[in-house]
Amino acid sequence: MRCHIVMMMGILHGQESMLKWISPRIANTTKECPPMVGIPRQPLPEEGTIICTMSSPIICYIQCLSSMVSKVHEFISSPIKRKRMIYSKTPIETLTKKQIKKVLQFCAEWCYENMGVNNRKRSGLTYSFGKEEDGFYGFYCPVNNHIHVSLTECKTVGRLTSTFIHEYTHYLQPVRTKYIPALITHGYWNNPFEVEARMTEKKFNRYLLSDLRAK
Repeated sequence: MRCHIVMMMGILHGQESMLKWISPRIANTTKECPPMVGIPRQPLPEEGTIICTMSSPIICYIQCLSSMVSKVHEFISSPIKRKRMIYSKTPIETLTKKQIKKVLQFCAEWCYENMGVNNRKRSGLTYSFGKEEDGFYGFYCPVNNHIHVSLTECKTVGRLTSTFIHEYTHYLQPVRTKYIPALITHGYWNNPFEVEARMTEKKFNRYLLSDLRAK
């Protein structure tokens, strides 16, 4: 498209000199220019006007190019509203609370559909977010069946979604009765429940983000 625009601009740049060369040669021409699709007929211009839309097909064609260039320039200059995409590295601080709620809602629905549900829970899973500065990305409370994520610690959308997947994995695990004994035996980093949660978030996070962008 750029090539055509450049070509038309080049033709229009030399329009005046071309018309000055053409005009004397068509002065005695009485044959009317044939109809052209998409170009409405116009009344004859006043005496002294260089462009004459009724005298020559060449001049009509040049006038058509001029109109096309004007419309293309208007289209390029006009502002275009684009949907803002959310990526893994998108800063959380650039999102509104409404957008964050939608992201978390999408995470919950995506995890439910792709990771399954814990049928042992009597109450439905709930989730929330806050701005705690306690050094934790988030946590899962098995008593209240609740996931909480920290926006202060989760500084990007990718970290927020991976944290949700991590905590959702704990929701699926029997952490209420077996997490503490495993923590005492293996410590935090070697705790089998934490190892599985880290592996799960690494496995699924890119797919969740891909579906989030496509929504």
